[in-house]
Amino acid sequence: MTLKRQLKNFFDDFTYFSPSARRASLVISALIVLSLFIPGIYKEFSEPHNLQTQKQLNHIYDSLLASLQNSSTTKETKTYQITNINTATKEQWIALDVKPYIAERIEKYLAHGGKFNKPEDVLKIYGFDSALFIQIQPYLFVETNKKETNNNIAHVKPPSLVEINTADSTTIEKLPGIDPSFTKRILKYRSLLGGYYSKNQLLEVFGFNQQMLDKIANEIRIDTSAIRHISLNSAEARHLYRHPYIGPEKAKIILKYRQLGRNPLTLDFLAKEKVFNEKEIEKVKPYIIH
Repeated sequence: MTLKRQLKNFFDDFTYFSPSARRASLVISALIVLSLFIPGIYKEFSEPHNLQTQKQLNHIYDSLLASLQNSSTTKETKTYQITNINTATKEQWIALDVKPYIAERIEKYLAHGGKFNKPEDVLKIYGFDSALFIQIQPYLFVETNKKETNNNIAHVKPPSLVEINTADSTTIEKLPGIDPSFTKRILKYRSLLGGYYSKNQLLEVFGFNQQMLDKIANEIRIDTSAIRHISLNSAEARHLYRHPYIGPEKAKIILKYRQLGRNPLTLDFLAKEKVFNEKEIEKVKPYIIH
């Protein structure tokens, strides 16, 4: 074989590509070509074509912004009727965008003797929308009574106080925050005790709390002469059993001492016998006679 033939065979073997190798070479070639054109393409699409295009975009943006600003400034602001919150009806509250059931609560609060001293007091009504209050506050006012605020005016009649030991259910129910159910509880506990000697005893009524007492404390009084007393030496067993400050256990001991001829029974004796502790003695003393 000639040298020329040998060189030709070597070159053919060196440059031969299998089908898969040819496909790979085509892919590589395509990538090389793309890499040469990508910078130009990126520049073309990443920048505005010209200054006029940029100005057009800026104009569109400014127009949209101006439109939004105009719509917000020209929006109609709702106005309300100026309202005295201590005399407003349910319908007037609803006209102020207050929900009907909240308006009913306000109406009941005022009907039971409640009073607003300033517009912010309406927020004490359970469920009143604080965001709505901010919106309607400029339209709310409390009418002041000049006769009450002028210290130079004489002969102002003081409000009549409710005597809690003799008042009937109709009178008690008029106190602020006292509904019919609490009226019944107050009267029932008054009957069991034999009357109240302190306003704080109302806190012993089931469900009655300090906030409720604060509302009525300046509108009630206590007449201790109306208290019904109970005798340790002659009271019937049922009366001793039912009294909240004596109860069945202590009543049995008192009756036992009476059967043993311990007469007269006194609180001092019962205290020495540890039937009552010091605190219990102070509570029951206003009701006991010997």
